[in-house]
Amino acid sequence: MDSICLLFNCPRNWESNKQLLGQPNFYQELEFFDRTKMSDDLYNQLGKIVKRKDFRPETVQRVSRACGSLCSWVHSVYQYASLQRHMAPQVARKEQLGLRMAESRGRLRVARLQEEEVRSRLEDLEKQQQLVRQEQDDLKTQLCKAKTLETEAVAAVKQVSRHIDQWESTAQDTEMTSQTITGDALILAAIITYLGPFWPDIRVELMRKWKQLCDTGRISVYPEDPRASLDTNSAPTQHNSPPVHIPIPIGADLRTALARAVGMDPRWVDGVPPRLVLKLLLWGFSGLWAQHWPLLADAQQHAEISTRPTQLTGKNTVSQREGEYGMVVSADDSELMHKLSKASGKGLRVLLTHVERVIPTPQLLAMLVRPAGSRCPGFRRPVPVAHPNFRLFLSSPLPVRLLLKEVHPSILAEVRVIDLSLSAVDVQELMLTELVQSECPELWNQHCLVKADKQSLQDKLCQEEGSLMEYILQSITPLLQDPEFLSRVSACQTASHSLQAEIQGLMLELERHKPLLADFQRVAQLATSLYQALQEVERLSPIYFFPLRNFRFAVRGALAMKGRTDMSCTGDVVTGAVMAEITHRMISHLLTQYRPCLFESHATLLRLLVAVALFCHNEPCSELERVAFLKGLGDVGSPVCAVKHGSPPPPSSPTQTSQHVLPSWVPLQIQGEVFRLEKIPAFKGLITSLNTSPRQWQEYLRFPSSTLVGPVPCRSHSHLSTLQRALLWKTMLPHWLAIVADDMGACHLGQPLRSAVVEAPHTGSPEALSRFLCKRDGPVIITMPDLGREAWTSIQPLRLIQQVAKYQADMKGVHVKIISFGEIFHKEIIMSALDNATKEGHWLVFNNCHLLKEWNKEVLNKINQLLSGSKGYHTDVESEEGLIPVASSSPSSLGHPRFKMWFITRGYTPHSIPAVVRVSALRLVCDSPWDMKEELLSSLRQVVSVAQSESTAGITASNMAPILRCAILHSVLLQRQTYKYLGQGEIYYWTQEDLLALVDAQLKMVKYCEDQTEALEYLAATVIYGGHVADAADLEAVECVAKACLRPSPPHWGSGPHTLSDIFHIPGHFCNEPGLLPNLEHRVQTLPNTNNPLVLGFSAGLTEELVKVKSHTLNILLCNSQETIGLVRSLGSLQSYTAVLPELNQARDRLQTLRDSLGRKEDSRILSVGTVSLGPLRNFLQTEWDGLVDMVSSLLSDQANQNCKQNNSSLLTLSNLSRLERRAELLRAYLWNEDPNGSPGSYQLSAFDNARGFLAAIMREAAQAKQRDISNVSLCFQVLSVGTSPVSFPLSGVYLSGLELRGALWDTRLGALQDTLSPKPCLLPVLWVRARIGSTGTSRNIDSPPFNASHLPIYNCPLYLDHVGHENGDWGLAEANIITRVPLVAKLDPVLCTLRRVRLVSTL
Repeated sequence: MDSICLLFNCPRNWESNKQLLGQPNFYQELEFFDRTKMSDDLYNQLGKIVKRKDFRPETVQRVSRACGSLCSWVHSVYQYASLQRHMAPQVARKEQLGLRMAESRGRLRVARLQEEEVRSRLEDLEKQQQLVRQEQDDLKTQLCKAKTLETEAVAAVKQVSRHIDQWESTAQDTEMTSQTITGDALILAAIITYLGPFWPDIRVELMRKWKQLCDTGRISVYPEDPRASLDTNSAPTQHNSPPVHIPIPIGADLRTALARAVGMDPRWVDGVPPRLVLKLLLWGFSGLWAQHWPLLADAQQHAEISTRPTQLTGKNTVSQREGEYGMVVSADDSELMHKLSKASGKGLRVLLTHVERVIPTPQLLAMLVRPAGSRCPGFRRPVPVAHPNFRLFLSSPLPVRLLLKEVHPSILAEVRVIDLSLSAVDVQELMLTELVQSECPELWNQHCLVKADKQSLQDKLCQEEGSLMEYILQSITPLLQDPEFLSRVSACQTASHSLQAEIQGLMLELERHKPLLADFQRVAQLATSLYQALQEVERLSPIYFFPLRNFRFAVRGALAMKGRTDMSCTGDVVTGAVMAEITHRMISHLLTQYRPCLFESHATLLRLLVAVALFCHNEPCSELERVAFLKGLGDVGSPVCAVKHGSPPPPSSPTQTSQHVLPSWVPLQIQGEVFRLEKIPAFKGLITSLNTSPRQWQEYLRFPSSTLVGPVPCRSHSHLSTLQRALLWKTMLPHWLAIVADDMGACHLGQPLRSAVVEAPHTGSPEALSRFLCKRDGPVIITMPDLGREAWTSIQPLRLIQQVAKYQADMKGVHVKIISFGEIFHKEIIMSALDNATKEGHWLVFNNCHLLKEWNKEVLNKINQLLSGSKGYHTDVESEEGLIPVASSSPSSLGHPRFKMWFITRGYTPHSIPAVVRVSALRLVCDSPWDMKEELLSSLRQVVSVAQSESTAGITASNMAPILRCAILHSVLLQRQTYKYLGQGEIYYWTQEDLLALVDAQLKMVKYCEDQTEALEYLAATVIYGGHVADAADLEAVECVAKACLRPSPPHWGSGPHTLSDIFHIPGHFCNEPGLLPNLEHRVQTLPNTNNPLVLGFSAGLTEELVKVKSHTLNILLCNSQETIGLVRSLGSLQSYTAVLPELNQARDRLQTLRDSLGRKEDSRILSVGTVSLGPLRNFLQTEWDGLVDMVSSLLSDQANQNCKQNNSSLLTLSNLSRLERRAELLRAYLWNEDPNGSPGSYQLSAFDNARGFLAAIMREAAQAKQRDISNVSLCFQVLSVGTSPVSFPLSGVYLSGLELRGALWDTRLGALQDTLSPKPCLLPVLWVRARIGSTGTSRNIDSPPFNASHLPIYNCPLYLDHVGHENGDWGLAEANIITRVPLVAKLDPVLCTLRRVRLVSTL
């Protein structure tokens, strides 16, 4: 069994044996065992078993017959294997021979088959040869045809190659557009959603920023400012962290996306014109997706340019038909809702004009809700379903800045505002049109014709290219098989080449026009700058409204004033002299036309802005220099709302503090601006030059010895232009800005300018104002200044209107009817007055409109009808002089041609006038004459008119002189008020009515008095003008002015108001003749130096102080005019412009140090040697000390609270902090004998908070010592000699030091006041103050004056403290601020001393 297991490859054991024997097919396994594949190893192992003696069949059979049979089988298998191995070579040889025989038979069979195949192939080849020869002949024929087709195809491809290139380029652009369509759509949607209310140029700037935001994830939220390059060391806060954004693919050129959105060809669009953005906005609000109807603001400006041929071409889309409306209806139409409902049902495009007039009703508000908006989440109001094609456009001629106050909030909540105002480029194009049409009409007509032809040819070229593409797209057959294709291409190319050649020729013609129009372009740019200057001034007050149309008509009127024929400039360049004359004429006329519409300070600013525009026009000037002059250099790199005016910026870099230190004479508060100024290329090396040539710079920057008109004396900066020098002066000397403005105006706007026009219309000249009004129809609004301490005018509006009316209707006059609100006036009275005035041609004046809470609806409708006409809406037509309502020129609308409505209001209530009037009215301001000549001329016109009236016939030279003196008195008093608190304590409301009352008193009363001059003086100083005055010091000045103007002047008087009396030295026969007034006017015009304060009785030093006040006001106005809406900064009171807010830590530390030093002395009550004894004076000093301690403690507490609140509005200034420290030093010296580096034996009144109490303490001290009642004690004053320097306190009384004499000079030899021309104050020697018993008042100096001065008069000089009133912006010259009066010997007349407000001022 082991051998069986071996053969079957099983383990040789009993278990395997049993398994083999137990198999049911064991016999079949033995029967079919493969004995031919026995391996040699198995054969050898099996041989070993078979050869064993005990492995024989017979032997095994003995044991088991079954095993014997198996043993026989094993032997048989082994024998077969042995025989197989023995026969293997013979079998192999036999197999090999059989294989070779089979191989030979196969080869024979293959050879026979190949022979048959070759024969068959030979037959096939012969047949193929015949076919190939036939095919070769056919191919030759086809080749000839292909060559012919190829020649034709090459020619066709070459013919359409230009079109193919264009199509491929268009395909690439389309592919690129498809990749950026998401970002482009986002930008376009943002434009439609947000950019409507913005000014056109701001829209373009915001678009650029949005693109930058999408590309980089960063954006600057502040407007672009050229000055930002000067602040290189401050990085914007929004760039401190890495950008976190999702990149949005946006096209490289927004122009393409904008043009395609409104259906235009991007090839004919240059850049991103604001008009293109406006078209997108109008298109965006015309679709069904828009949720609000648009409100088109400043629609008049849009109409200005809509009539011009556009430079943009494209399809006839809705955006190009924004001016086509099915219905135009005015907001004040009585059938408004009926018309809107009818248009809504028909699906019309409706334009609702003059929205500012509308009175909102529920029906109108429901109509304003757009159906598309009803699908918004949270929208609850039911929306009426309108026709799907219904479109409603609202419009208003008002600019965006006025809409919030003029249009009802409920209407604004339902609409979206779109600003239709023109960009600077569009305004410049309009100005260019006006200029060239006026000066070179032939050139302009030719230029417009060429541009129109070019536009037409470009349209034809687009149509030719589009028609070819349309033919290709509609063709069914292949293009090369189309017999008409090449001819169509050829015709298109021929037409395109012809059109391109014509366009090229027109472009060459336009290039030829460029040098001809270059100078006009520059003047148009200047005109645009002038309009922008007007818009900047318009920001200063809500009463101002200067529309573009009126400005355009003013320019047209200026150009129409030429005294020569039209220039033929079709081939030659206009000379510079002609352009200078045009510029001169335009500037002079514009300043003249807008003068009656502006208050004086605002007109001064306009003159400065005009001068800046002229310098930029005539001299090379960078935008950085222009902006730096207008906006300054103090707030560079900071948000507008975060700037503290006057606060010095820290040094820009360590280099500035170490290597470039400014000289000590440069004020600290401007050093940061000087550092920035040096970064401007023209000022490179300025700091080095200031250090190397300090004397030259100090001499140059000194007024009035030097001005900006001349060059800079330092060679390093002698190249500076006029505007650059003005920037230098404004930066280094901001308190002389008024002088800088005058010098700039004198360079271009000087006396020759005024000769270009007739007398400028203003409220002080009724005749000139009447001529001005004769050329303007429509209502007139007169605005008076706001109520306040500084708001005053000497012109009464009602009196002015009546005077102007006398010069109307060919000097026959017009009747004036006055309706004053505030009284009980019924509606019927007003309606009746309107009807009568319309029929009779009267002037109807609505006075005190600011007192009216609300206009009656019927009266308002009546006014609307008068101004709007019968058509239901208001339109305007052009004239040479201004904007004229159509209705005002129609007899059927306004009735009598002389009819005019006047509305009088105050500046703080501009909306007290109906909106329909505000839009179309001429706006005037009721302002006083601006200078002494105008004031004097106005007063002389008043008194001469009264004197020459019928009721006062028989006027002679003797009684005409007092009347003319009354005019001088009135003019001097009013002009002294222009110095405000520099010359008097309060502002008084003197008007022309006071002058007429004084003249009437002179004519009817004074002639009966014995001393007529004294009587007239009393009436003027006490009753008429003095009746307004409540302050005793001001009343004394008024009395002295009356004495100087109404009495003959003494021979020793110098300059003063009395010098003006020279103008009425005229022959007596002129008194009743018409030539009197012209003679007087001529004399006034020839008066020299009328603006000199000496003429008004002031001292010469007051000029500089007035300049500082005016400069500060001008600085504030200039700053406010340059700010955008809502960002106007508050710059403080008039005299606080030099104050600088200290750093919080520095102020707190200094206050704490001061408090500590005060605390150390608080417990010390030991008197040192030489100090005052116990008594009233000692108690007063201790009270002052305690008050100072409490004040410092309170300020320290307030400082900590303000630091927590981050509010700097009430923080202590450096000057006040230094004053407190100085007061502490002085009080410490007075109490404990610590010398504060002053006179050890004298006091300074400014050290005391209660200076009058100090003088009272002296009197109580004397009364206590003498045991007398204090009512018997008075003070005695004595000015010591110059050489006297007290080293200790006097035995009686006190010494006062630190007194400055202002307005006069102290003659040390005579010990008397004398005249001076120096603006600097004079230091008075030590003043000895003693108490005297038994006197009832102050007396003369105890020591007798010098013998040669005993005949001189005494002037009771008021004594002030230098800090009184400074916090309120004035000098505090009121009687309440006078500490005492010191009698001083005067070489001047005391009247002149009072006029000049000569005073003593105690300083620290």
